Amino acid sequence: MKGKWFLLGCLTSVGVLILVFFLTLIGISSIIPDTGHKKVASDSWLWLPLNGSMQEYIEYDDTFMPDTGQISCHEIVSAIRQAETDDRIKGILLEPYSAQAGTVIRDRIGKALRQFSATGKPVYAYLENGSDGSYYLATYADKIYMPPAKSSALTLTGTGGSMLFYKTMLSKIGIRFEVFQAGDYKGAGENLSRDSMSPYLRKNLQGIIDGIYEYKLEKIAERRDELTYEMLKETIYEGRDNFFITPDQAIEFKLIDELKYREDLMRDLGIDSDQLIKFSRYNIKPVMPKLNNVAVVYAEGMIAGSSDSFGEEILSMKKMDKVFDAIEDDSTIKAVVIRVNSPGGSALESDKIWNRILELKKGGMPVVVTMGGVAASGGYYISSPADYIYADPATITGSIGVIAMLPVLDDAGDMIGLKSDGVSRGKYAEPYNPWKGITPEFKGSMRDHIQIVYDEFKTRVSEGRKIAFADVEDLAQGKVYTSSMALEKGLIDEIGTLDDAIVKASIMANLEDFGTVYYPEKRSLFEEILRDKLNIPLARMSLMRMLLPEQTRSEAEILLHVLEDDPVQALMPCEIRN
Repeated sequence: MKGKWFLLGCLTSVGVLILVFFLTLIGISSIIPDTGHKKVASDSWLWLPLNGSMQEYIEYDDTFMPDTGQISCHEIVSAIRQAETDDRIKGILLEPYSAQAGTVIRDRIGKALRQFSATGKPVYAYLENGSDGSYYLATYADKIYMPPAKSSALTLTGTGGSMLFYKTMLSKIGIRFEVFQAGDYKGAGENLSRDSMSPYLRKNLQGIIDGIYEYKLEKIAERRDELTYEMLKETIYEGRDNFFITPDQAIEFKLIDELKYREDLMRDLGIDSDQLIKFSRYNIKPVMPKLNNVAVVYAEGMIAGSSDSFGEEILSMKKMDKVFDAIEDDSTIKAVVIRVNSPGGSALESDKIWNRILELKKGGMPVVVTMGGVAASGGYYISSPADYIYADPATITGSIGVIAMLPVLDDAGDMIGLKSDGVSRGKYAEPYNPWKGITPEFKGSMRDHIQIVYDEFKTRVSEGRKIAFADVEDLAQGKVYTSSMALEKGLIDEIGTLDDAIVKASIMANLEDFGTVYYPEKRSLFEEILRDKLNIPLARMSLMRMLLPEQTRSEAEILLHVLEDDPVQALMPCEIRN
């Protein structure tokens, strides 16, 4: 009888949880503004107010979700391309505020804007204030406008950044990290074990920063007819005396075209607010699959063993396996393009995904990888088996190396009077106890294990890229590369875009008339929660995101989650915001 009551109680609790969740969802949806598509009049303008976190691809259909501040590059590009042939759309108004995106995403949107402009329809950009990223994107427009207000300004700062080093701070509370790394340049654990960058890491990162800086200035100069690279470098980025560039100075330096308040610009263009169609409310018609298709798979996020729940934060074997199973079951798909955008993560999970891609190739499927903003460490690991590898012009890649990080808390225990004691039998019964430390035998074993994993990583690269194993060591050691460096060293085949990769895959599959299908397939919140009966953790996470849409998982939280499952990582030394 007691068991029956216990079961009934469990079922009741689950039922109440479901009821509360959906009632809350309904309650929230009643105060969410309508996100439906807007009717497009005959003299409309596509409006791109870009403000928030920009992702390459968002897996969920947010029809029933409030605005989470995430923007899909894929959706923006799709909207621009449809607007090219939509006679109702007369032009594009681009307003990049503080959109958080890398250069690769900005270039992808920019290329679509240039193709739109080539049809004879104008693209105008309006900047109230402009940082490097916002201004860089605005230079793809036919004209750039700013208000004449003295409080408006451009802040063009160049490229760079810094890391926080925690060793001394942690030592004050008795915490230290044992870091094991294979590769002198593999500095992913330096901020925990040092107080400053090693000469290896500093040299490597300086080369990357120099490459990104030069690339951005060259591209801005190409797009602004009256600017040269030398003018940008000597006058704007390295010669001016004031951090802020006023609107009058922006005109003087040829950075923008005209000064107008937004209301005056809209009036001059003959646009009222009803004629602006925000990209998220522009009805993008789905492209119907054809008899022959190329599948584009977005592989984004830190690599870790996890569930296959959607989201951009974690890239797991389970998620990729489901995607590849669906592709193999679809007889219309003849080739695969994998868009890798990952700083790496678990070495084991990376190897499992690597093997799954090999299985896909064994079925006769050509596989082309196209690298997004970053495809490094584990991100390069999963790219290496591809038949052909593209990297975008601003991609960061390489970082072939392995690292492990283990916290040691014995000094912290001494400070607070906490001791660990017990009994065991066997040489390795307790090789690592954070409150006691790490035994010398275990340290030696960990170093040997890291080297074995590192050698396997190099073997994958050697086999995939047809490079002699002995030559891979010079390319590896954790060194990070720009796409031009990677091309020179044979780590990629060509510098090109996602579109170039799709064309290449179609040629490899001997396709003349083909369509494009995208994975992971978009699912609604309800489909995801109800899939596999009921996904309570996702329901909780989604509810919290709706209640607190500005909150996202911190990078530190994600890293701790990854390390908890697997301390051996093929991970970038730091995030490079390019």
